[in-house]
Amino acid sequence: MTWISLLKNNASLRYLWLSQFVSSIGDWFNYVAIIYLVLHLTDSGLQVAITILCRTIPLLVLGPWAGVLIDRLNKKWIMLGSDLGRAVLVLGYLYIDRVEDLWIIYLLGAVLSIGSVLFDAAKLSYMPQILEKENLYIANALTSFTFGLTIALGSMLSGWTIGEFGYYVSFIFNSASFLISALLLQGIESIQTLCEKKYASWSSEFLASCKCIKDNPLILALLLADSCLAVGSGLMNVLIGIFAVKVFLGESIGIGIFYNALGLGFIVGSIFTSKVKPKRLKTSFLINSFMLVGIGASIIFFSQSPTIWLAAFWLVVLYFCQGTCGVHYISLLMFLIPKGVQGRIFVIDRTKLLIIMSSTNLLAGFLLEGFSAQLIGLMTGLFVLMAGIYWTIRFVYLFKAKHNNVKDEAISF
Repeated sequence: MTWISLLKNNASLRYLWLSQFVSSIGDWFNYVAIIYLVLHLTDSGLQVAITILCRTIPLLVLGPWAGVLIDRLNKKWIMLGSDLGRAVLVLGYLYIDRVEDLWIIYLLGAVLSIGSVLFDAAKLSYMPQILEKENLYIANALTSFTFGLTIALGSMLSGWTIGEFGYYVSFIFNSASFLISALLLQGIESIQTLCEKKYASWSSEFLASCKCIKDNPLILALLLADSCLAVGSGLMNVLIGIFAVKVFLGESIGIGIFYNALGLGFIVGSIFTSKVKPKRLKTSFLINSFMLVGIGASIIFFSQSPTIWLAAFWLVVLYFCQGTCGVHYISLLMFLIPKGVQGRIFVIDRTKLLIIMSSTNLLAGFLLEGFSAQLIGLMTGLFVLMAGIYWTIRFVYLFKAKHNNVKDEAISF
């Protein structure tokens, strides 16, 4: 089945896709504007890292309970509420125009991150309810393609908009995108939750989902391997802006060039994954680890590039690998996780991702105070490269070791 036929035949997926397309462009308007605004006000990579770190603090407390909420409540209304709440909150960025206003950036980032995690986890646990298993892989490839397209469009348009009209237009556009997304979500089917409320408390339900992860070596391995990728992604989140503005002196246009390259990589990767579908679990796991090796090598080449255009080329390669890895990762989780606990495990996954990425954002900020961006990028690439080699060996072992009760079964992607 092609992307067009899948969207044509499934109205809920079509409206969900359209809403994500609009709001994601707005998100990238916001993200590029925030990076450039903080750098403009403070001239500090550390402040960029702190800004991103603030997005994870509330998730440490609320993350486990948010997952239970998603499994218990109607996922359509969770996504709608998240969009409407963020449409109002993002307008708070309009009040920032001096260094003393940085606390507003920190506070808004923390609150908005809760809405983003709720929306993403609800969306991921909603998709298996409206799609057959054989269509999950192609739908996730479409999501990756859309993500790349919105990065390319959003970052390019945002870089131009900031240069021509300033930061505030980007924040207004982001708010409007959430409202349009909420309007489109009215068209998706409202599906009753599949969660069985058999536990005495929310904490019991959360602990049961943790046990589900622990008892399934494939789910646990996927989450841990993705944690290694999250370390590299977190460091790169800071380094991309630093390379664009400080190393290559590209200002907001430089940030736009790099995020445009990032989006192009996701687009090419999603097209690749839509054409090359794995037939067995082991194949999909090994593609994940091979792409991790490619990501590490690309980061190394990016960090040592002499020009902004060569660096942009390596970003395309890097995010081709990451986009391919992401499609396999999400599809495998949807395939392996029981539907009744998907909301909780996807929140654990999203919370883990944000915590690791934000912590490494902060680490990058501290390292930039004493080391060059090129050296930090080199070390980041080496770490991800070695992690990819390790997980290739580990995945092969998992499917060979008989005591793990792991079978290389056929998958209906």
